Amino acid sequence: MLNSVANRAYQNYKKTTAEIQETMQLLADGKPKLNPTDQSRVNKMNSRIRTLKTANTNVKESLNLLRSADSGISSIRSVVSKLRGIAQESQSEEISAEERADLQVEYDTLYKEIDFILDNTEYDGVKLLDGTFATKNVVIDSDDSVQIDIDDMTEGSLRIGAYTKTLEIGDPEIGLDNGQGGVYAPGDSISIVKSSVDTVEKAQDAVARLDFALGKLDEESVKLNSKAQRFEFTTSHLTSMVGVLEESVDTIEDFDEAREMSRLAQAQIRQQSAIAMMVQAQQLSQTIHQLLNQ
Repeated sequence: MLNSVANRAYQNYKKTTAEIQETMQLLADGKPKLNPTDQSRVNKMNSRIRTLKTANTNVKESLNLLRSADSGISSIRSVVSKLRGIAQESQSEEISAEERADLQVEYDTLYKEIDFILDNTEYDGVKLLDGTFATKNVVIDSDDSVQIDIDDMTEGSLRIGAYTKTLEIGDPEIGLDNGQGGVYAPGDSISIVKSSVDTVEKAQDAVARLDFALGKLDEESVKLNSKAQRFEFTTSHLTSMVGVLEESVDTIEDFDEAREMSRLAQAQIRQQSAIAMMVQAQQLSQTIHQLLNQ
């Protein structure tokens, strides 16, 4: 009988000790013990949170890239606008040759700023406006992505520098002497020299080419800004979704510390009772053996 009592007391001791260890671990982690269904829900939510955070990081980086490119385009546009002002001034037939020569020096000096902007407009070591930018595909979700492409903004592409032109029907060069015993026809390629303002005619041509450059710069800026606005909305939405999911996880994993402390105290009392019962059973057994041996 004493062995049976001692054994039950020992089993209670083992059970309460395990309960104490479990409760102390829960208190240390600050999280409740979830049932399999809730644990599965939490695992899925955490996986989704990680996916959304990765997508949000990609979108934010792409947004910064677009802003860097647009900043460079804005700087080039400012230079081109100033160049157009110089070209307009040089169109006047009332200025002297010396004044026009000074305008050409000013034009060439300012023109060099475009190369500086092209060389220094980059993101994460990748140049954005010099025509070398490769298309970037921004993955937002498994079934949603946005492609970023940035046009060549060099002087040649803007047609204010030297470039090659393919003649189309209506171009004024068609029918002119091509220098090879014939005339230019649609489809022919001709080389156009860098714009300048050292004569009235060249200044007039420069104004037309600079107007084209301004139009192309504005068009590219609108394109980049439209994608930037979408990315701003997307990152706001992703941040909101992450917040909702994290709040849902917190709700499932809501931890009642007071309840666990009460459970710990009760388990410690039961543990101490079990120890006392084992001690008493052992003492009673020793007493009986002593009586039987007398």
